[in-house]
Formats: sequence, structure tokens, C-alpha cells
Amino acid sequence: MPPPDRAVAVHTGVPYAPAEPAGGWTAAMAGVTGDVAALEGDVGGNAGYPSAVQAVVDLYGPTDFLQMDEHVLPGACQDFDAVFGLSGCHGDPASPESLLLGRPIGTGPEAVRAANPVTHVGPGAPPFLIAHGREDAVVPRHRSELLFAALAGAGVPATFSSLPGTGHSRTIVDPGTPTAEVRSTLPAVPWPVGTPPTLATVQSSLRVALDRPHGSGGLRPGRG
Repeated sequence: MPPPDRAVAVHTGVPYAPAEPAGGWTAAMAGVTGDVAALEGDVGGNAGYPSAVQAVVDLYGPTDFLQMDEHVLPGACQDFDAVFGLSGCHGDPASPESLLLGRPIGTGPEAVRAANPVTHVGPGAPPFLIAHGREDAVVPRHRSELLFAALAGAGVPATFSSLPGTGHSRTIVDPGTPTAEVRSTLPAVPWPVGTPPTLATVQSSLRVALDRPHGSGGLRPGRG
């Protein structure tokens, strides 16, 4: 992580680009592994700075790789294979998930578990804002359902926006996106109920999270 101790894990991306779901995953992992020494590494020369972030915006990132194929939309695996030049969907040895782990996901359950943000969720996690389209044919919406359930169970401030008629696309933050189903662990949803998480509402939600003191309401204090 860069030196500033108020870093925010944010992900936005380009539809169907291989880095897009990885970006959502990276944001979520950054939010829940800032205190996991085994995952810190020693690259970048910033080991003396804290890795904990203050808030996370996760747009349709994956969680449990081993459950991906089980929950894909009908016909989605054929499209996924065509886009990435595969034949075995997310479980293919050359899938983005398998390449991330350096092995087919079906052969490394412990590595899959370590790479699952849900594994690392605890009461000290920072506030999360999650958005996922119900018609996402690349990353099943069920992945975000699992993450939100884990955050809610741990008492972490979290808001989950599920958008009908929206796929794996940056239009998820378009003001013209259809009415969203919004669930939250917060006393009040951080934007008008039923509206999509536009860039403006995402920004305001982040500002609320960043303005709260360290160690308050699910925010982790930075580690020296």
C-alpha cells in the first residue's frame, strides 16, 4: 500500500476486461487483510506503513472461486469461455482465477480459501459498499451475497446494492440504471432508497467513512 494512512480501496473498471473482476476482488481483499501478516509481502518498500484501508467500494468482485460455476447464469459459461478462450469456465486451468493462484482452482482448496475475502472478514473490517448487477454473466451475484452476509454477521458497516437488468458493466453506477434493491447494516442507507449507487453517492459514502475517527464503527486503526 502507498504511504498515506487514509488509503481507500476503490474499484471501477471496463466491461469484460480481465482486470475488472480482479479489481473488485483486490479492493475487497485490501479491506479485510490489512492485518494478515502472511499476505503482506515485502515488495514496494512500504513495509513500515500500515496497510489497513478506511473504506472499500467493491463493484461485482468475486469471492469464493470454487462456487463460481455453480451459480453462473444459464449460458454464461459458454460466453465466458468464448471471451477468454477457455473450455472449462471458471474452473479451467487457464481461467483468470486459476492464473491468479498459479494452479487450477480445483486443485488448491487452501489457496482458494486464502484468496477469498469472506475468509478474512472480522469485526474490525472497514465499511464496505458493494454493488452487483443481477444479470452479471461473468461474476455471479451470489459472490457479493456471500460477502455481504459475512460482513453483516461480523457487525461491519456494509451496504449492498443489487441492480436488476444490469450485467458486468460500469453502467452499474449510471444514474439511469433501474431501481436497485439496497440492503444495509447501517441505521440509514447512505443514499436515497431504491436508487443505484451513482458515482456521486459513492463519493459521499466514502466521505462519511473517511471522516469518521480511526477505530470507530468498524474502522481499523492503522498499524505502525
